[in-house]
Amino acid sequence: MRLLECLSNGDLVLHEFGDKQAPAYAILSHTWAADNKEEVSYQDVEAGINKSKAGYKKIPICAQQVVADRL
Repeated sequence: MRLLECLSNGDLVLHEFGDKQAPAYAILSHTWAADNKEEVSYQDVEAGINKSKAGYKKIPICAQQVVADRL
């Protein structure tokens, strides 16, 4: 299992858990944009280009909710 961590500076970090037990986590809707090219993909995060896409703006908003929900 891979989980995405949104750091306080907005950077995204992927963590892979394999057989280890994953911590509590939230599920973010996979796509909201009509144009899938503007959604952030795993490859975008790995390449560090995720902030340049329109779909990125939902990630920090959802991260704030995760903090509020103490996940």
